[in-house]
Amino acid sequence: MFKLLEYYHKVRVPAPGQLIEISYAELDMPQIELTRPTENERVGLLHNWALPLLLTLIPFKSILVLLVHVLLEETVVLVHPAHRTLSACVLGLAQLIAPFHYPWSVIPILPESMSSYLEAPCPLLTGLLQMPHPAESEESALFYNIGQKKFVSRGGAFQHSMTFPNAPALLEKVKPALKRLAKSATSLPLYHPAKQQIRESTAVTMRLQSHLELQLLNNFANHCIRDVTDAANPITVFLYESYIAEAKKSEQPFLRRFFQTQIFASHRDELLRKQDEGRARGRKR
Repeated sequence: MFKLLEYYHKVRVPAPGQLIEISYAELDMPQIELTRPTENERVGLLHNWALPLLLTLIPFKSILVLLVHVLLEETVVLVHPAHRTLSACVLGLAQLIAPFHYPWSVIPILPESMSSYLEAPCPLLTGLLQMPHPAESEESALFYNIGQKKFVSRGGAFQHSMTFPNAPALLEKVKPALKRLAKSATSLPLYHPAKQQIRESTAVTMRLQSHLELQLLNNFANHCIRDVTDAANPITVFLYESYIAEAKKSEQPFLRRFFQTQIFASHRDELLRKQDEGRARGRKR
């Protein structure tokens, strides 16, 4: 087995969409053909495999709590003894923040020997096969035990201060799809989702993405101004305080912290760049 792993390690990683052929004569292995998915294919395959399991095993209210901490760039750790369950839930959670992208480290299964990573000063989304010793866990990290369906914090009882923007409205929107998913998940192994499970999971994620865009990016353009300090190269600037002032008071604490994250900054810059490019094309016409 070690020789086989050593051989795979030497194989050059293919480019997206490229097919490679692998054969290892010493082990009398048949030739294997592998194609590395493109980025769009990778996201689709990940959704189909990970999200039905994630949405079935973790209550949606708990998922929203986890998403708040992920969006605020806090270390989030899922705990479960099964490797496939842990990988699917961690990778699926990272996908659920679309249209935003998670720019920090995502480690589906963190080896016990690398538990010191939990003390890193940068955000981390990861999974553990078992809860670490209290002395080895980061105090600010949020742990969720998938099997026990409960949050655990190093300081004792978990206290959640931030709420997901307009969570009650979202829960009502996804309730029918979640009920159908729960009913269909009892008939087939979760590791091989049926078409209906994939369809219901997709419906939930689409409603979640639409909700995030509406709650966190609604009227984004109305809170932007043109900075013409450099007349030759004017740029568009987003006014944080103006946006926060018009938000509901209950959501302002979350927005104030979210607007300081790298997750939001990357997405904001992309939106502003598209506005500037659109104006530039308009001037050329």
